[in-house]
Amino acid sequence: MGVEESETRHRATPIVSRVEGTHARIRGDLEALQHAADVQVIRAVVEDLPGLLREHFDDEEKPDGLFDELRGLRPVVESQLKFLQQEHREIMQALEDLQRQFQEADQVTTDGELEHRHDHIRVSADAFLNLVRHHERIESGLVAETFYTDDGGSG
Repeated sequence: MGVEESETRHRATPIVSRVEGTHARIRGDLEALQHAADVQVIRAVVEDLPGLLREHFDDEEKPDGLFDELRGLRPVVESQLKFLQQEHREIMQALEDLQRQFQEADQVTTDGELEHRHDHIRVSADAFLNLVRHHERIESGLVAETFYTDDGGSG
């Protein structure tokens, strides 16, 4: 009798697949943001993210969404899910702050002040990037523990 190398604790569902697909798109934007030195590239990424993040967070938080699935399969994750939901709001606030910084920079008339604003935007973009990546690590860990944890061998 052989030992199975990997076993799924619970079968992944369509919502898990959809969330993972959105994660991949978000990771692409984060990768672009990480390597962006030009403020206009940062702006393009920031403009792409609100709809994508709202769609992603909705897939997680809506009734019968990812968080409900995780909660149903592993009730012990409730406090972690509440933390992630709070982080969703923090992420959206950080994104709105970045958008506001771009709007304010558009009003600047001197080169020195504009460069100062752009430096601040770069710092804010880095902080945003770190916040989203931290969030994604926690969330991905919960999904992995629930759906993909090896329960040991059989046989």
